[in-house]
Amino acid sequence: MARLSRAPRLGYALAFLVLLAAEVVLALFVRDRFFRPYVGDVLAVPAVYCFLRIFLPRGLPWLPAGVVLFAGLVEAGQWLQLAGHLGLDQIPFFHILLGSVFDWADLLCYI
Repeated sequence: MARLSRAPRLGYALAFLVLLAAEVVLALFVRDRFFRPYVGDVLAVPAVYCFLRIFLPRGLPWLPAGVVLFAGLVEAGQWLQLAGHLGLDQIPFFHILLGSVFDWADLLCYI
């Protein structure tokens, strides 16, 4: 089996870390009505995509749509208050990761 180049993996890893850092800065230090809620959601999908591409350097044709679908499912989980039903809303990590408030605008941000 041919060995895959590390360059694409490193590029996606770097992109993921930059996006993750931006998400953390937005979550911890920004308290406004635009950047934190909307830019954070816009950055979430590319961050997940870059993370997956670290492990799938050749990519898959359906991966972008799959990541958007996954984000939509997380938003649907917010609508159904899934984290609360599972008792995860009391754990800060999961509360932040899964979110807690459904918003139609979030779905547009993911797309």
